[in-house]
Order: sequence, then C-alpha cells, then structure tokens
Amino acid sequence: MTQLELITAAIQEIYGLTLIDIELLQDTDDLVYKLLSPLEKKYSLKIHRKKLKHSDEKISTLCDWLEFASNQVKFNLPIPIRNHQGNFLSQIQIEEIQYTFTLYEWVEGIPISTSMTSENIAKIGSVMACLHNVSEEYNGRGKGMRIYDGHWLEQASKTLISGSQRLNFSQKKRQDLILGLQNIRLSMDELGYMPSNFGIIHSDLHFSNILLNDENLSVIDFDDVGFGHYLFDIGTTFNEFADYGQRYSSMVESFIQGYQSQRTLPQNWQKLLEYFRGVAAVAYAEWVFSPENEWVTNQKMSFGISSLKQICQLN
Repeated sequence: MTQLELITAAIQEIYGLTLIDIELLQDTDDLVYKLLSPLEKKYSLKIHRKKLKHSDEKISTLCDWLEFASNQVKFNLPIPIRNHQGNFLSQIQIEEIQYTFTLYEWVEGIPISTSMTSENIAKIGSVMACLHNVSEEYNGRGKGMRIYDGHWLEQASKTLISGSQRLNFSQKKRQDLILGLQNIRLSMDELGYMPSNFGIIHSDLHFSNILLNDENLSVIDFDDVGFGHYLFDIGTTFNEFADYGQRYSSMVESFIQGYQSQRTLPQNWQKLLEYFRGVAAVAYAEWVFSPENEWVTNQKMSFGISSLKQICQLN
C-alpha cells in the first residue's frame, strides 16, 4: 500500500471517517495533511516523527489542554478528535516504523498579517489574554511539556554562545551576549513563577499562526507549546511588531488595550517587556543554532543573527 492508502485506511478504521482527498501540507519535523470527507468536512492530520520534541506524553497533554480551551473561548482552535477508544493518540506504521498521529478539526483562515488594522491588533491582544486565562484555570499536570524556566535558559544559552562562536563574534560581542542572557534570567526570576505569571503558553505566536476568517481570529500550530511566562508569548508577538518600524508603538498600544480588556498585566510589565522580547529571541535563536536543526540553520541564519544581536543589546 502507498502512504496515502495507509493513511486513508487508518482514518477509516480508527475514526470511522471516509476520505475523498488528502493533501500534504508539511514535511519537516512532522507530516501534516489536510483531509476532506464526502460531506466536505475538513480535518488536519499530524503524524509525529520527532520523538525528542513530541513525546506521547506531551502530545496527549496538548490535546487535553486544547479540548479544555476550546470549551472556554469564543474563537477557533485546532480541536483534537478522539478515536473509537476515546484516545487522542493513535498509531500508524509507515515503512516499518510506527508513529503516533493525531487528528484535529480544520481551522479556516488566512494569516493576520494580511490585515494589520488597529482593530485586528487589539483582537490579537484579546485572544492571547483569553488563552492565558485558560492556562491559569487549567488543572492538568502538563506531563511531557517543555518548561521555559531558568534551567531551559541555561541550556539554551550554551547553544547561543556556540552559535556566536561559529559566527566569529568578537570577544566584546560574546561578552554582550552573555550579559544580555544574564539580565534575561534576572527578569524571569523577578517576575516569578506563580500561576498568575507562568503557565501553558503557545510560545510561537507569530502572525502566520494567527488566522483571520472574515472578522474572526483563530490560533493554530501549538507544536512549541510549553510552560512559560505569559510575557514570553507577548514578547514573541512584540518582536513581530518591531518589523513594522514606525508603527511599533501604536501597535503595542492597540494590543495592550485588547489584552487588558480580558486580563490584567503585571504591574512591572513595561520594565520587563524588552527582556521578555529577549526570551522570545532566545527561543528562536536556540531553534536556529541547535545542532540537530542543520536545515533550519542554513535557511534561517540571518534571523538567528538578528536574534543574537537583540539579546546583546540587553547587556
């Protein structure tokens, strides 16, 4: 049987769904397919191939959180679908290797970057605040989730310093990078790790993962979800705002207005913001310079360098 025939048979057997079309959307860490049933119902199928990044525990926790969140918010998320046994995780064998796969309801929309009006930016803030409210209310234990804490930063710092050496950074620039990383750690510790500040976050809320469908927003691609500071999520989005140059300040203002319509920010958020933009830069640079991501390093090097320079400025 071909790979598509295997998938079609597995979906029929495990979920009772008949498919009329399968489209491959992504073939990197995971295989991602768009599925279509006879009644034009659409689904997203993820075949998880990278065990170190996607343990079965993590995937199960993420699905549990998404199911909980989808019942709490008024915008669309990729809702996981349980199989005939009531489980989120199913198994499929491809080329004599057994993989875990998950099935989700399809989320329609186009990237929010196509319409960055003040109103839509405020909606981004509101949506993010609602996700953070859900995380604070969520009682799951979060097994298998990555934890973006001081220990993570310590390990990520080694990858970034190695990357700076690979780029032949001067001794002064490497020292600036180290000082910037130290200041980021101080800011994380200052904010603390209480549930009001630290919980399950998306951690990759750039504008390709926020979709617009008419006037409604949706959030997709929770592959990098983990436990982290809510300001980390905000920092990721603000790094995107920075690409808009002179609009940055007004975009931040619209976002904050939307966010605080749903959730209160920490009192010292303005003081800490640049450092949590730095946390987001660390996560991105770690992805670029990780030894196991050679294809990413080759394709995203310029962005990795920009992230390192951003951290250096926090010295």
